[in-house]
Amino acid sequence: MGYYGTWVLARSPDRLLVEIPEVKAAFGSLFWRLEDRGDGWQLARIIPNSHEWPRVGGGLHDLVAATDAPVLAAWVSESSCARVVAATPAGHSWSRHVSAYRGLAQDPCGFDHRRFATLRLAPGERVDEHDTPTPAADILTWARAAALPADRAAVTDVLASAGLNGHDRVQALVDAIGARRVSEIPRLFEPQEGDWWDAWFQGDTAGLRLCRRWTADGEEPTDWNRERPWDDDYLDFIDKVCASVYGTGMPRHEIVALARALDERWTAEMALNRQTRVGRR
Repeated sequence: MGYYGTWVLARSPDRLLVEIPEVKAAFGSLFWRLEDRGDGWQLARIIPNSHEWPRVGGGLHDLVAATDAPVLAAWVSESSCARVVAATPAGHSWSRHVSAYRGLAQDPCGFDHRRFATLRLAPGERVDEHDTPTPAADILTWARAAALPADRAAVTDVLASAGLNGHDRVQALVDAIGARRVSEIPRLFEPQEGDWWDAWFQGDTAGLRLCRRWTADGEEPTDWNRERPWDDDYLDFIDKVCASVYGTGMPRHEIVALARALDERWTAEMALNRQTRVGRR
């Protein structure tokens, strides 16, 4: 299975990107990596949790307004391509499709960029996979607006490279535009840890049910994806964990206590629900 996820390059000298609501609204809240790229620039690798898919997928303009700085983002699909989107406070924006492995001259992309992507195509929009000069020019123009010292030759080489997969190409592109890596910002703990594994599992399962209802496009919920009474509590738990891994939310011991409290509250009802469902078969 390939890699999916969003890379977001934004400038925020005073706050981590995980603290900015507009980042979560557009891209989700499960941060797998956060890097200091110098002069307030941060590069984040974000994957939406299952329950976030129905509401993510917005553009960059709210984040540009919140940071008052240019933003560049790329949705990487199955490691094989990236949809690169950028915007500036002056209102300039663009969207380009960058293929991998054989540069921009490979076979047509087979990935559906309309639903399971945080940078979604509008209805009827098509990806242009073979226009090499245009994305290079767009990226260089954006870098000038961001006051980043982009290397024209390096940008062109990254776009034309036949050996980079989707996420490696995005990271190389960020280097080429001059936002070079200073350090990785460490997480205090992992989102999925053994001390709260059961609570995370219940939240993830609730998210899958919600996502399945979303993809059903209004069809009557089945027994598998019908909402359970405890779903909201466990989804809220996942949101709290994701907001805390970089030290911007709850301390670890409070997360452990919350997981135990949720399990104590809902274990008996979940067991009864399982028995009832088995009895119906």
